[in-house]
Amino acid sequence: MRFHLYYLIQKVQIKARFGYLPESVGFVCLFDLQNPVGFLLPLNKTIMLQKSFCVLFGCAIICMIPLFSQEAISLEGTWKVKLDPENAGMVEKWFNDSFTDEITLPGSLDEHGIGNPLPEIHMGKLTSETRYVGSAWYQKEVVIPETWKNRRIELTLERACWETTVYVDGVHTPIENSLTTQHLHDLTGMLTPGIHLLTIQVDNTVKINIGHTFGNMLWPHALSEESQTNWNGIIGKIELISTPMVWIQDLQAYPDLEKKNIRIALKLRNRSGSPVHGTLDLSMDPDGSRLEDLSFSFGGADTILEVELPFGESPRYWDEFNPGLYTLKARIETRYGGNQQSVQTGLRDFKAVEQHFLLNGRKIYLRGKVCSAIFPLTGYPPMAVDRWREIFQFYKDYGLNHLRC
Repeated sequence: MRFHLYYLIQKVQIKARFGYLPESVGFVCLFDLQNPVGFLLPLNKTIMLQKSFCVLFGCAIICMIPLFSQEAISLEGTWKVKLDPENAGMVEKWFNDSFTDEITLPGSLDEHGIGNPLPEIHMGKLTSETRYVGSAWYQKEVVIPETWKNRRIELTLERACWETTVYVDGVHTPIENSLTTQHLHDLTGMLTPGIHLLTIQVDNTVKINIGHTFGNMLWPHALSEESQTNWNGIIGKIELISTPMVWIQDLQAYPDLEKKNIRIALKLRNRSGSPVHGTLDLSMDPDGSRLEDLSFSFGGADTILEVELPFGESPRYWDEFNPGLYTLKARIETRYGGNQQSVQTGLRDFKAVEQHFLLNGRKIYLRGKVCSAIFPLTGYPPMAVDRWREIFQFYKDYGLNHLRC
């Protein structure tokens, strides 16, 4: 399968190379190729309905990348698939059937040549050899280990357009709807140790009007062929995550250059149904700051803990050419077990003074460009960190330090 994309420039047709960052990933890039996991800033599941944002290769944003400590089962590989153009699967209870056709996920239907053939090549936009818009069902048997008994289990689906419904042995979960963030399905209590039939219904029909600016013409580049495509499939991470019944849902770091400390906010979740008592350990490397055995208690479904941790006496600052990064680790222990998250962060001061931007007191000039989602081999942006490092390096080699998409 391939996608066709042609630009007419001075009456010469040229195939485009590449150059777009996925708006639905929702991140800002800090350009530090020496720290391969040190340049993605998640936007905390903020729904981004427009794809105008900047990817900074080394400018103004502090980097915070969650690094999770939990058990995971990857579901990448061979799945069974069945198309549902008449949307009959729900009524006919396809989630109880066994499918025969196969597909490899992560991936899209178009990528595997599954769908309706498109014989014409359209100038000025991506044209796949096949196209499918509608409901499609994906199915796979999963094996849950005995060690996951009495633990919270969540299914992560990264970059599925537009809605997903998950069935475990014929029992469905609430619909997830998002173009921009991963779909998270809570399967706690449904996936007990043993073998289960997991069925995922993916529906890539338009669910929300996000900008039909030309009458009935579908124009938003978040899902049109003018940039990327409206694929059906799951193109990113597909995995089951297991945590204790009390876990760290989110870890945020807020460095303060003036105070030379970092304010830490942890969101703890509780699925046990009982009051929770535990301890918290914090550490920041490489400067070695530590706080240990901090006690906490809460009785509800969730709570937020806030703690301040000082940097060392001679902290390293983050800037475009010397991106000093720290790894902040937080670990909780309760009677349900331990859970840990980490984020990478940095210390910097960025502000506007008169007509200039200053980074740590030095003038900085934003050197960048705008680009579009041009990935004609697949019709969707890559989801691998290594591939994005390669793309960012391409722009950095031209002396750029930010990218607007």
